[in-house]
Amino acid sequence: MHHVLVGPEHWSGEPGILAIEGEEARHAIRVKRLKQGERVGVLDGAGRRGVGAVSVIAGNRRSFELDVDQVTIEPPVEPRLEIWAAAPKGDRLETMVDHLSQAGATAWVPITSDLTERELTEKRAERLERVADESLKQCGRAWKLEIASPRPASEAWADQGALVLVADATGGAMPECPAAGTVRVVVGPEGGWTASELEAASAAGATRVGLGPHVMRIGTAAVVAAGVVRAASVG
Repeated sequence: MHHVLVGPEHWSGEPGILAIEGEEARHAIRVKRLKQGERVGVLDGAGRRGVGAVSVIAGNRRSFELDVDQVTIEPPVEPRLEIWAAAPKGDRLETMVDHLSQAGATAWVPITSDLTERELTEKRAERLERVADESLKQCGRAWKLEIASPRPASEAWADQGALVLVADATGGAMPECPAAGTVRVVVGPEGGWTASELEAASAAGATRVGLGPHVMRIGTAAVVAAGVVRAASVG
């Protein structure tokens, strides 16, 4: 089933006729070849999910109407899973965001640290929002992956309200994760963590975890961590 993304400001979340316009409509009609009567899913990225049939396709093929007859509201997936990770180089960043969305991460927070080489620009952040939109529709998640503003890595382990896991080759096995609350995995830059950063994290109560026998790229480590935490969450 094809999904369209309609922001909460454009959809009341109630059954009824919903007008789909702009790029969402163009892609559905011209690329997906949507037909009248076809069933389509609608997501708002904030927990609401609807399903309806295409009732009208405009003559200019740039908009259509969806008769939504099923609506559900899904709570956020627990536990809240935050991936605090440095930004990889090039298009690996877009790939990481896409895969984090598919793996079930709640949020990605770009970090700065002692050995961080690059910062996230405003233009790049806008591009990543679009990647998160497309990934949401592809995998059918009800809540869009949150993309936060850059934060110092030190803030990740300063929060006593979360289970903080620092990815590092010296770490042990992934612990059992809670079914609720916040789990925060912190993945360092390509240069790794400095000794002082690891000491500060441990002093704050963070747990070092290893993610496998081999050295991973940032994006790989972040996505593997997300999958392992979801698998380790009890509920």
